[in-house]
Amino acid sequence: MWHFIFSRTAVSILFCLIIGLAALLAPWLSPKDPLAADLSCRLAAPCAQFPLGADQLGRCVLSRILWGLRLSLGGALAASGLAVGAGTLLGIGAALAKGWVGILLRAVIDMGLSMPGLILAIVFAGLAPGTMQGLILGLAAANWPWWARLIRGLALSAAQKEFVIAARAAGLKPSRIVLAYILPQFKNPLLAGASLKTGRIILAFAGLSYLGLGPPPPAPELGRMLQEAGIYMARAPWLVFAPGISITLVVAALNVAGKIFQGEFYDA
Repeated sequence: MWHFIFSRTAVSILFCLIIGLAALLAPWLSPKDPLAADLSCRLAAPCAQFPLGADQLGRCVLSRILWGLRLSLGGALAASGLAVGAGTLLGIGAALAKGWVGILLRAVIDMGLSMPGLILAIVFAGLAPGTMQGLILGLAAANWPWWARLIRGLALSAAQKEFVIAARAAGLKPSRIVLAYILPQFKNPLLAGASLKTGRIILAFAGLSYLGLGPPPPAPELGRMLQEAGIYMARAPWLVFAPGISITLVVAALNVAGKIFQGEFYDA
């Protein structure tokens, strides 16, 4: 049983690493320029020249998938990093601050949780349509309240540990207590949450791009590739399958990694 669990863990982490490396090395792995059009190869089926076929402008789908992974993963990681950073600061502050400061921070978190995340992301993305910055800020704004609530709960629990109480009694500075005694307790929950939420952010990133709120054409973004391929579904189904399966595999890998960090597989 343990051998099976660890094998599944290794495969999942390895798959995440492969996806990350494929996105990172897209400039070297892409067989063709993702923006180079060749109308003589329009809607070409998968072949030696185009392993995943060519799109409506004769562009290599495989190259666009690799660059799309780079764009989507980069944007999702940036949005996730901003959300984690803001949520951690506000969550720890709300848990440990006394008096009116703590009350104000908790109110800010409650207000953030009361707002529909998707609507907030659309509003921010709409303020700067067609840019990565607007999409990243929108997704970060939609996700930081979740992180703030999680970190606040973890910080309240961590602050009750005996070694933290002893550190306070020893007169250590609050900043040192937080950095040396409280934050290290968040490692597994942070890794699990980051994997799961990043997968959802990638889905949201693709969805907003599908709606036209992401990077403008001819940027090879997976959601926009799905949107552009819709009218060619009957004639060239590979144009839909390639980006769709890519999104599914990335999100599935991140979700499995998140479950592993949560320790759910070890309870089986």
